[in-house]
Amino acid sequence: MSAVAAGIIMVTHLTFVQAQIKRDLRTGTEHPSTDITKLSGRLISGETQQPISNADTFFITNNKFLKSTTNQNGYFSIEIPNDLMEEENVLYFNFDHLNEVNRNQQHRKDSINGSSYGDQTLIFSRNERIENRKFKINYKGFEIGEVVIVNDPPPDYYYFDGKNISEEKFKELRKNNPRYQYFMFEEKAADVISQDGFIDKLYLLYSD
Repeated sequence: MSAVAAGIIMVTHLTFVQAQIKRDLRTGTEHPSTDITKLSGRLISGETQQPISNADTFFITNNKFLKSTTNQNGYFSIEIPNDLMEEENVLYFNFDHLNEVNRNQQHRKDSINGSSYGDQTLIFSRNERIENRKFKINYKGFEIGEVVIVNDPPPDYYYFDGKNISEEKFKELRKNNPRYQYFMFEEKAADVISQDGFIDKLYLLYSD
C-alpha cells in the first residue's frame, strides 16, 4: 500500500472517530435534560427589594429532599429527577441562617428589630414551570389561623428516611441525632408530600 493511500485511510478513520465522539457527547449532554426538571429563581425582600442570600430552598418528597442555598444575589437552582415529580409538589424556603444573622446584626439597614422571615411553602404542579421566577419574601411572625373543631382530628405522621415510625421513636432519633434534617408540614403541604388526604401534621427526619 502506498504512503498516500495509507494517509487517506488514516485521515478518513480519524474523521469518522471524531464525528462519532461528537455524536456521543451530544447525546450525553442532551439525554439528562429529558430526565430532570430544573427549578430556579431569585428570592427578594418585599420590604427592601434586596436579594435574600443564604436562604435554604428544599424540594421535598416523603422519603427524600434536595437542597439549594441562595447565593449573594438571591439565586437558587435545583435539578429534580423526573421520577421524583408528582402531580403536586412542594418547594420549601427556610430562613433560619438569615434570621440568625439578622438577630446578631440588628444595626443592618435591612433588618427589622424583633422580626424574622417566616418559612414559606410553595405547592406547584408537575407541569408548572418554576424557572427564573422571582419570589418576594416578607417579614412575618407567627399567625393564628381559623379554629376548626372536628369530632375526630386527623392523625399526625412521623417518617424517618421515608419510613413511617412511631412518635416516640421519631423524637428519640431527633434528640440523639441533632444533625439530621428535620421538617414539619401542615394542611395542604402535608397532604401533597405524604400523598394522604387525611392528615394533620407531617413530621419528616432524614439521615442525610
